Amino acid sequence: MTFLLLLAVLLGLLPAFIASRKGHSFFFWWIFGALLFIVALPLALIARDVRIKCPYCVEPVSKQATVCPHCHSQLPQWVGTHWWRVNDAGAKEFYESGVGWRAFEEA
Repeated sequence: MTFLLLLAVLLGLLPAFIASRKGHSFFFWWIFGALLFIVALPLALIARDVRIKCPYCVEPVSKQATVCPHCHSQLPQWVGTHWWRVNDAGAKEFYESGVGWRAFEEA
C-alpha cells in the first residue's frame, strides 16, 4: 500500500511538471496527477500555455511579471488582452503582436 501511494505521488510529478512549464499551478496538477494520472497526463500535454509573450523579446512570461526573466526588460502593464504603456510624450500605447506599439486613440 505504501508503495502504491509513493508511486502515485511520483507519477503525479510528470503532469505537474508539464503543466507548470505552460504557466499552470504545479501543486494543483501534482495532486490531480497523483489521483488520476491516466486523465491528468493527456490533459497536461494538450493544455494551452497561459503565459503571454514579452513585447521586447517575444519569450513567454507570466501576466503578473514586472520584469522579463529572459531579456530583463521592465514590462509595461498587462490589461485585458494587451500590454499598455504611456510613452515619453504622455500618450497611451498598446502592443499588438506582429505590429508593435500603436497609439491608443480615445473616441
